Amino acid sequence: MSRAGAARLLLAAAGVAACEAVPEPAPLLRDCHLSVRFDPGALAGVPVLGVSRGGDGLTGNEVTEHPMAADDEGVFAARVLLSPGPVRYHIALGGQRFTDPGNPQTALLPDGTEVSYTEIPDCGTPAFTLAERTDRPGGVTFALRLLRAADAPAPLDPDGFDARLDGHPVSPTTRWDDALAFSFDGLPPTKHHFTLRGRDAAGRTIEPFSSSFFSQGPAADAPFRWEDGLVYQIVVDRFAAEVPFTDEQRARPLGRRIGGNLPGILRVLESGYFEAMGVNTLWLSPLYDNPEDLRVGREGGPAKYVGYHGYWPAADRAVEPAFGTERDLDALVAAAHARGLRVIMDAVLNHLDATHPLARERPEWFRQPACICGEAACPWSTHIEQCWFTPYLPDVDWRAPGALEHQIETSRWWLERFDLDGLRLDAVPMMPRLVTRRMTAVTHARFEGLRERHLLLGETYTGSEGHDLIRWYLGPDGLDSQFDFPFMWTLREALGRETVPLTTLAQTLTDSAAAWYGSTAVMAMMVGNHDVPRFVDAVTATDADPLQRLRLAHGAVLTLPGLPILYYGDEIGLAGAYDPENRRPMRFASEWTPAEAALQDDVARLGRLRRCLPALRRGRLDGLTATENTIVWVRTLGDGRPAVFALNRGAESARVAPKLAANEPAPTALAFGAGAADASGRYTLPPVSAALFLPAADPCLAEVSRP
Repeated sequence: MSRAGAARLLLAAAGVAACEAVPEPAPLLRDCHLSVRFDPGALAGVPVLGVSRGGDGLTGNEVTEHPMAADDEGVFAARVLLSPGPVRYHIALGGQRFTDPGNPQTALLPDGTEVSYTEIPDCGTPAFTLAERTDRPGGVTFALRLLRAADAPAPLDPDGFDARLDGHPVSPTTRWDDALAFSFDGLPPTKHHFTLRGRDAAGRTIEPFSSSFFSQGPAADAPFRWEDGLVYQIVVDRFAAEVPFTDEQRARPLGRRIGGNLPGILRVLESGYFEAMGVNTLWLSPLYDNPEDLRVGREGGPAKYVGYHGYWPAADRAVEPAFGTERDLDALVAAAHARGLRVIMDAVLNHLDATHPLARERPEWFRQPACICGEAACPWSTHIEQCWFTPYLPDVDWRAPGALEHQIETSRWWLERFDLDGLRLDAVPMMPRLVTRRMTAVTHARFEGLRERHLLLGETYTGSEGHDLIRWYLGPDGLDSQFDFPFMWTLREALGRETVPLTTLAQTLTDSAAAWYGSTAVMAMMVGNHDVPRFVDAVTATDADPLQRLRLAHGAVLTLPGLPILYYGDEIGLAGAYDPENRRPMRFASEWTPAEAALQDDVARLGRLRRCLPALRRGRLDGLTATENTIVWVRTLGDGRPAVFALNRGAESARVAPKLAANEPAPTALAFGAGAADASGRYTLPPVSAALFLPAADPCLAEVSRP
């Protein structure tokens, strides 16, 4: 990149009009002030800002009070210079205490009061911040600006820095007093790591800058966003072992360990299995060391479960030995990244196992006495944030000083130590919203210096009417994604049981879009997961082909907006009722029936189509129309390459007519499923079938014919 080009990049980021001859932007200083604005509305009086660096944050000598001054519009403000570290604060007025309306971060005090929370940086230490980043196939350009130390501002030492890409020294393409620009081309489509260390002209060490990024492949149409993802969910113990499962392993009781491990996943990864399905993200079940003794399930009865699933952390910063070693996890993540795949892990923040050392060392971190979820005195509806899953899973008390910090730091440790690309957060509604918001803030601040979004995918398990609860945890400061359970349940009712018409499925899609609107979230779409019966077990429709019904459901999920999640084995129609039946060992090609192989081939084709066609990932959902037995929609970017998905669950052939924009060509080439298009723009579908149509001669038709 030329010096003028880099200057334009920096100046545009600073809000300065770009031209060929312009001065460098004014120096930036680190800011260590707590700035608060508060509109009291109809409340009378002068608000006071209360600030605490410890203690309960509300009373006692540890709270300092600062008057707030009103502007001409009656909005009060205060700006307080503080030393580095965590800060709890509140606004007091008229005997009431308020959180800062401009700060989404909060904390709980021991008495349960919620106050605002922030962390003041060390303004005596200069730091780098990203000014701008631009991506292109095989290349990236970014510029980093210096935030000078506030107490003794000094520019960058022109020779006092060390920049590295993937551990190798690199030089900036352009440098200024307070900025460095880097440009790289010919990068393989994998994950890269950039670090920058240095000092300013006064000799002060600059806060180290470290961030990762994925480079685009030569065929990439745009920088990756999470709507480009296709996630494959793996229960580690049930997926694959380094050597294929034996008959003895497959015959073990499902509450015991079967023997799946990290080397087994690596073996499948290196076979190309995931890429052949268009998968670009692996979601691993929790990897914490779990207890080995037999436990009683929530259904009661004899003890018959071990922690094969990972949700009972007995050591929360250690890899379960049955899964492998830290080196095994490093190898799997590195191999996935080398192939351009991302890796996320299931994170458990809500509880620890009773055998965890903290249960003895810090009993005040757990709610006492135990209130077991669902018991008569502890209903889910009123105690969901306080109850224990089981008597052996102590529930974290988020009011206890240090508990939140420990749980967040543990999740951050897994992200950093194993170079993960995000987390699936378990049991979101069992924790106050401040927990997921703190996790979001920490993740963005620590890992996204180059704006490479790490996925935080929340599990808010609901029924078909759960939109409001799911939405509560979303937003610009909330989770990146949540599972659209209302859609999943309606999909099962409409296609698996035929208890509702397809007009209900269309209405659920409309309701979901309205609920998530403005949240910035990319919602996770699925036909099932590890907590519900397998889709084929839910099929009670009059026809007797569960795999065909599952094929229709996969067609819907993989052609709708959002982030599709493919639960291991659903690509072949594994059966199983509730846990642990829905977690049977995975089977691979030599063990498939012809019908299972055909289903897997169709799912893989859909996944590759989605990977190839931008409209299926980022396009608008247009022309959604439905009858009792048919539904059709169009995905389009307005680029002349729309896709039409049509589905007929009825026992008779059906004809549908999608609503296309006037300037869009009618897709007539069958890319998936069964059906035909005629010259009038109508589609004929056989009974119990789905089809995806693309414009004739679309390049993706040929592309998906090869893995």
